[in-house]
Amino acid sequence: MLIQTIVGLTGALLCAYLSFNEKRLADEEVREARATSAQGRWEEGEREVSAELRWHLTRLCGDDWAVLDGLVLIHAPGSAFPTAEIDHLAITPFGVFVVETKH
Repeated sequence: MLIQTIVGLTGALLCAYLSFNEKRLADEEVREARATSAQGRWEEGEREVSAELRWHLTRLCGDDWAVLDGLVLIHAPGSAFPTAEIDHLAITPFGVFVVETKH
């Protein structure tokens, strides 16, 4: 009787573990899909902002401007956050502008 109980509990624990593990793997797949989707939306948003910025600068400044996208600055080597990213840097006759894109 005791052996049957132990075997039954072991089987139940094994089933619970496998079920939990399958759910965890499914949750990880969902998170990965969401991250991929969010990354795509982020990149699309960056492109849209860059195109819009360039369009407006052309109207305002003609050909006398430059836009640099996705600059990475190394500003504090050895620290927890050694870099900073600038989404768009616009250089115009009116000044230098940093544009941070949020979605």
